[in-house]
Amino acid sequence: MDSTISEYCTRISNQRQTILAEQLKPLFDLIVIELNKNNNDNSTIDDDYCKIIDTLKNLHRLTLIDQLIVNNEIFYLIQNILVNILNKWLKDNIILTDKDKYLFRNIVDLFSKMIGHLTKTNQVSVSNFKTWFLNEPFFKTIASVLEDISINSYKYVDDDQNMESLSMLIESIRCFQIGNDHIRNNPNVLLLVDPLIKCLCSSTYINTLKQIDIKSTDRSAFEDFILGTCPCYGAWNRGKAQIIIINALCLNNMLASYEEIYDLFLSTINDWEYALMESIYYMTALLRYVAFYSSTREYLKINLKILDSMLIILNSNCLLDNILITTDYNSETNLTDSAISFIFNLTHDFEMLTIIKENSFFSKEIFFKLKNSQVDRVKLHALMILSKILNEQDILNLDHIDTLTSIFFDYLSRAMNDPCHTCQDVPVEHLLASLKGMFSLIENINELIFTFY
Repeated sequence: MDSTISEYCTRISNQRQTILAEQLKPLFDLIVIELNKNNNDNSTIDDDYCKIIDTLKNLHRLTLIDQLIVNNEIFYLIQNILVNILNKWLKDNIILTDKDKYLFRNIVDLFSKMIGHLTKTNQVSVSNFKTWFLNEPFFKTIASVLEDISINSYKYVDDDQNMESLSMLIESIRCFQIGNDHIRNNPNVLLLVDPLIKCLCSSTYINTLKQIDIKSTDRSAFEDFILGTCPCYGAWNRGKAQIIIINALCLNNMLASYEEIYDLFLSTINDWEYALMESIYYMTALLRYVAFYSSTREYLKINLKILDSMLIILNSNCLLDNILITTDYNSETNLTDSAISFIFNLTHDFEMLTIIKENSFFSKEIFFKLKNSQVDRVKLHALMILSKILNEQDILNLDHIDTLTSIFFDYLSRAMNDPCHTCQDVPVEHLLASLKGMFSLIENINELIFTFY
């Protein structure tokens, strides 16, 4: 005989295409009453939650994030189940059951899709979703899992399904913060920073990367997490978290480890397949922000082999061939993008600009080639670097000056209209400085720039 909860879920499922938030709320409330009554009955609780999650996942997303129900107690209870599963996963000698794994994956998937729709509809800052999602015990538990991974990685290396679920959870949390300082600087969200640093600075990170086969086209779930999810969180985060993470990488001497990785693999770059290309890309993405902040840029002056590596990457035949023909972002394009962003970020420091121009791997020709990239961000960074290194005659000899100018102004317009005054991570002041440097010979350039203020 079906449980009462199952009956309520069936009623919802039968109307899933048309049911409104006003109709869902009383049904959610009834389910909550039943869940609280059955709280101590472990024999049925997992089945009940599996049925609930399956039901919620099939609802129209805009209905699910409606303000009338998005803060319903049902979500607190679901989140608490996830906390219990994570705490169970943490314990030594305890293996999650199939239902635990199912709930882990599907609860995270539900939260991820809700966050995705809140983001698409620009409701993140106003939605009551954050009232329960940014829950301190929830984030403390995630932090504990991350810390345990940094210490006891052997427990997680072969746990593919749960590592995939954890990666999805961390990525969802990262996406939830985009463009919202009040969320990314939330004290509970910041609880993840220290354990993520421990993962990124662990011997596990470096050893896992060293063991990637250059011909491997795929990574395990654990490799995806440690080499992808963790650095992605640091590289694409903003607010307090990013500078804390980037500074910690420098203080923990990770730059020397990165040099070691480049030394190990760069000679074979033309043979890299996806697994290594993607992993090196994320490592390079972290380094672009080491170069971005003036406080951490200083560490690069004592790790100059990293500069050699970036120039070698930009001049590699396989990456150049790719960037000149593809318009899509892929692991090769992303690596080129991160490497050229690293170089550009260094050029803000006059001493580093001089060091770049004196480097034996440096050539203006690299950036002349890259300005023909089919990817605008790479093209733009090539132009901004050229604006720092070319003399007046070089600028006069540039071809397709109208096209190059239009790219600058397109980015400048988008940056000026952005709340953070950036476009694809390029601040408006960098665009203005580069525009003036590159096109100073254009008549009335100052008047053109002035119109954007």
